[in-house]
Amino acid sequence: MPSSRWIKVAVGVALVLTVPSACVIRSCAVPHRTAQGEVGLLFAQALVAGDFKGAHRLLEPGLGTQFTPAKLETTYRDMISYGDGPAREVRVMAVLDYWPARQPSDVGWVYVAISGDSFSEAVTVTVTEVGGLKLIREIEWGRP
Repeated sequence: MPSSRWIKVAVGVALVLTVPSACVIRSCAVPHRTAQGEVGLLFAQALVAGDFKGAHRLLEPGLGTQFTPAKLETTYRDMISYGDGPAREVRVMAVLDYWPARQPSDVGWVYVAISGDSFSEAVTVTVTEVGGLKLIREIEWGRP
């Protein structure tokens, strides 16, 4: 018969394996309703709509100098250039509140899928707080 210590360990392991972490809960809940999900979705929707000035307004100042509206347009169009036709769906797929490269002012990380009839891509952005505004400090273009 197993000792009570081993039973407690087994119960503890079962609980850890069945109760998801906060990041998993956030990823599975309604990611587009998180602060980072909202910003990431607005950014991707602006790209798809061709509103590159609107997308640019969502960038923190340092990233905004690197990605002008014209550079956002070129980068986005290059990313989807292998496909035919426009994007038909933009969807927040996952968000994280904590990750290894997180900085103190970061709000969160978000992965936004962008797809059309013959392509499937994504933008992954890190949202940070600057002067009370939630802005994008980092962009990763394309699917991993």
